[in-house]
Amino acid sequence: MSTPTFDSPMRRRGFLRGLAGATVALPFLESLARPRPAHANVGAPLRYVVIVGGTEQHRAVPTGTGAGYTMPEALASLEAVREHVTLVSGVEIPTPNGANASIPAGGRSHKLHGDVMPPLMTGYRTPMYALYEHATSDQIVAPKLAGDTPIESLQLRAQPHNYKGSNGGTGGVISARAGGNNLTPQTSPRLAWEQLALGITPDDPTVAAAQQRRIARQQSVLDLVLDHGNHVKARVSQSDSRRMEQYFDDLRDLETRIEQLGGGMAGGMCSPLADPGPDPTQTNHPSTHQGGTTGYSNEDLRSEIMVDLIHMALACDLTRVATFQSTIEQCFMSTGPLWGVEYEVHDLTHEDFPGRHEIWASIISWQASFFARLVAKLADTDEGGAPMLDNTVVVYTNTGGQSGHGSHDMTMAVAGRPDVLTRGTHVRVPGTMPCHVFQTAMQGVGVHEDFGEVPGVVSELLV
Repeated sequence: MSTPTFDSPMRRRGFLRGLAGATVALPFLESLARPRPAHANVGAPLRYVVIVGGTEQHRAVPTGTGAGYTMPEALASLEAVREHVTLVSGVEIPTPNGANASIPAGGRSHKLHGDVMPPLMTGYRTPMYALYEHATSDQIVAPKLAGDTPIESLQLRAQPHNYKGSNGGTGGVISARAGGNNLTPQTSPRLAWEQLALGITPDDPTVAAAQQRRIARQQSVLDLVLDHGNHVKARVSQSDSRRMEQYFDDLRDLETRIEQLGGGMAGGMCSPLADPGPDPTQTNHPSTHQGGTTGYSNEDLRSEIMVDLIHMALACDLTRVATFQSTIEQCFMSTGPLWGVEYEVHDLTHEDFPGRHEIWASIISWQASFFARLVAKLADTDEGGAPMLDNTVVVYTNTGGQSGHGSHDMTMAVAGRPDVLTRGTHVRVPGTMPCHVFQTAMQGVGVHEDFGEVPGVVSELLV
């Protein structure tokens, strides 16, 4: 380490300098002329996650706005993380003004299936049954946040099979790079676990290399101050010396929190998820609506495992960007095992029967529960004295709006980064588009780029 130097007492800025030009600002000292306060950059990495539920919404608009809103029936599972989440209602994907009219910018045709996912996830209109032609928000963010992590972005989906039909036009893809590079999600919890968890051992320096290098860089800057405090104190007044002593005490506390962050790599915030065992197998169930059979592959357990894997991958700095979908658009998963009615999830949007509305709302709440699960785990994971959620943005959306194959009055949820994004409230912004919510979330992790065909931000989401 090179020997640090101290700027002249009469200069306008007081810094310690050394180690490849690293600088740490000093506190306000009367002995210096008009110092400008600054802080060492010791923050944890920023992270970005998108979670999608594969069903049109029903009974998902909150009652009331602000912090005192009433949680809607279909988002009841978010009540447990309410304080961390802001709901945005009134979101819509525009449709043509008439059967023969052209698709509007960022919009979709009159037919929901096969044309909703690309405009939802990219903000660009896309011909029906076409794959993505533009980048999703996660793929714009990923290269900017990746740093030296081993996985630039992670894509997971719980529903492993179509069961029947086409499941919309995109085949369960929710992530794409520009130019039509569609990224197929991993649907096997076992293979995802093998990819992510098998290499994590407390004493393996190669696995922890990326995070440990970041921690080392943070500590090396602090060492400049902590190791050479007397050099500075000898050149200032007695009152400034006392200020310096308090400053060093604060930095020692910060150093301890950084060491705790590093300690996570040895079994603290970063620890391998237990072996989930073989993937759940498919079981066949009758389909009352149109006859025949459909399937269930324990998407409930698969989703829990995959959300826990995302949390582990973020905590271990294996990746900083992830996408997850519980069920595919136009989902034909059986409702029998979870809700006791022999239907397909999608059929609930077509045929009315006693209890249908309550089951439909329960399905939406079940899908949203995996967003809540990740938010809760991030909020409960200490990262150097602050929760991981403070450095993470998590966005949740369904694949359509209210009652049937519409895309109006959708409710999206955003959590994390409380210094940038609001939390614990409901904002109603009629006419806003999903791309506006995503663009605002991107700003939450420091990516200030236009997104979609009709770019914009939801100002009500920003603090």
